[in-house]
Amino acid sequence: MKYFYTISQIDALRRQVEAYGLEVPDGFWRLSIRQLQVFCNGAGPERWSELKRKALTAALSRYETAFMVHDVCYEIGITQKDADAMMLRNMRKIFRRDYGFFWWLSKAAWLERLTVIPVVYAAVRFGGEDAYTEAQKGDT
Repeated sequence: MKYFYTISQIDALRRQVEAYGLEVPDGFWRLSIRQLQVFCNGAGPERWSELKRKALTAALSRYETAFMVHDVCYEIGITQKDADAMMLRNMRKIFRRDYGFFWWLSKAAWLERLTVIPVVYAAVRFGGEDAYTEAQKGDT
């Protein structure tokens, strides 16, 4: 089976989750790297082509760790609403850490805070139901 991430990429992402102090579901740290590799497919639903998901993941790379946690939440049965809310909180945490106190001085930070983060959240909140249902059935 071909996976979206290599073992070394999953390991690096897991270390970043810890470094950022992201919120994770119970049991996250007990999952093996191989299990995470099976669960995680980057940004976008599994039904999208790998090329499309790689492009979106690259464009939103700052938040890749939040997407990793979100994928795990979907796979282990956290409700969609709770998983999506956790992703939003994690994206905000990453944003605050990366841009710092003076984020408001950066046009790029304004764009991310007021456009990118809300659009990504809206996409999973209002368009992620099929992906969540597929994950619950084990179709991923």
